[in-house]
Amino acid sequence: MPLDGETFHLAVASFAPTGFEYVQWLEQIAPNILACRQNFTNFVCDKEMIVNISHEIAEILKDKDYYESFMMHQLGHHHVPSMFSLDILGNGKVDKLQMGQKIRLNVNLLYFFDKGFVIINGNKVNVDELSLKLIQHLYENPYSSVDQVSREFADHPVEKINSLLFQLAIQDVIELVNIEF
Repeated sequence: MPLDGETFHLAVASFAPTGFEYVQWLEQIAPNILACRQNFTNFVCDKEMIVNISHEIAEILKDKDYYESFMMHQLGHHHVPSMFSLDILGNGKVDKLQMGQKIRLNVNLLYFFDKGFVIINGNKVNVDELSLKLIQHLYENPYSSVDQVSREFADHPVEKINSLLFQLAIQDVIELVNIEF
């Protein structure tokens, strides 16, 4: 909002990894490229070596294994702040969530790795078909209640869904949300 003076903008958020970060991360791969280990003398003599380096780097950039390693690194260090519900998750007498409890996935970016896992809030979570669908549902439907999720997965026992949600909450993969207006 302009007020006839200088302004500044403050953005507080978590952003998906960028190509710049990918290239920065790939710097750790450079020592493995043989052409990168050779000494430079002058541009005319080194031109072929530079071309070789650029080709090798181009191949590495396009390699899915390197990309997924980068994503594992980035997502493994990413943490979404959330409230830990000590009264529920720290109570040894509680082993399930209330049906009206609102929940949300603690993630800004959800990436499914080919090897059957996701990384959420720095936690590597191995997924089977059910947990994969459940995590996708929570990502697409934030602030769902346990009851809504149970109805969405009605072909599975309510206890199984609730137990899975409870375990995800303990691992800080989902947050138990109290929405008060």
